[in-house]
Amino acid sequence: MVTDPQTTYADNGQIWIRFARYFSQVANMVFYAPIFRDYFWRNLEEFRADNVQYIELRSSLEGVFDLDGTVHDEEFGLQLYKNVTDEFVKAFPDFSGAKIIRSGSRNSSADKILEEVKTAMYLHKKYPNFMIGYDLVGNEAYFNPLLFYIEALLYPSMQNPPYELPYFFHAGETNWQGTSTDDNLADALLLNATRIGHGYALIKHPKLRHLVRERNIPVEVNPISNQVLHLVSDPRNHPMTALMADNFPIVVSSDDCATWEALPLSHDYYMAFMDLSGQDADLTFLKQLAINSIKYSQMEQHEKKRAMKLWQAKWDTFIKQIILEYLLDCDYNGSKCDL
Repeated sequence: MVTDPQTTYADNGQIWIRFARYFSQVANMVFYAPIFRDYFWRNLEEFRADNVQYIELRSSLEGVFDLDGTVHDEEFGLQLYKNVTDEFVKAFPDFSGAKIIRSGSRNSSADKILEEVKTAMYLHKKYPNFMIGYDLVGNEAYFNPLLFYIEALLYPSMQNPPYELPYFFHAGETNWQGTSTDDNLADALLLNATRIGHGYALIKHPKLRHLVRERNIPVEVNPISNQVLHLVSDPRNHPMTALMADNFPIVVSSDDCATWEALPLSHDYYMAFMDLSGQDADLTFLKQLAINSIKYSQMEQHEKKRAMKLWQAKWDTFIKQIILEYLLDCDYNGSKCDL
């Protein structure tokens, strides 16, 4: 128990060290194959209980093991995710599913990342509607920038014919300027990133902001994570407030929420609503965030259409309940409630 985290973890680097230690502490517990299956099922249950109907999660796919010493490959890990997801959707038809982004580590060698990219291409070809792309994760300030892995990351486009492997890069997770960390934003765009994770430094690069808007590339914003990692102390000063006010393509998501015992998404939405939006913001702000999460997902068009239909029905029910609870002049059965 840490009673004074601001003193114990005084800067971003110390927080990252504790962050990494947490994952190493729990890895051997959750990566045992039978436990990992139950662990992911429980993950889906918690997201659904928080009224999240669809997720795209990052995973290394590596390290799942059995007691006989077998350490399974990435395809085994992906298939495990897929089997659990398929079973969960069958059990809960109001849940729209899950997809996987294969994530590598920024402290890996260039050769290892090349092998991961090749494997990601293979899995993307074989499971195109489930394994949706590749990312690099880890502390951008202390580990390698995207440019360090440029040959590996260009490998798909150098094939004949070129192969389109979607990238979902963490980029610009810093409050500094003129560093290799915020340079990652430029390289992410040059590598045709489908989405950008964090993009915290984007506000300081007008030309890059213009490209993001022009290409309609969504930025994944993680308000709680940004505060925990000491990027911002007062979320009202979060750089994404300016982008949200300017109607940028933004999605709000959670980042390792279980680490600090936050809900899967509600707490990040709460912070976004209370701190990142204007004081005059209302339900339309939250509604647009929810719509964006479907609009900018990697679901196929028919999947998006079905997901929107499910979401709209839940939204309408929610609005009716609010009206019935707070507006005395609304007919009790909801027939006179104008949505």
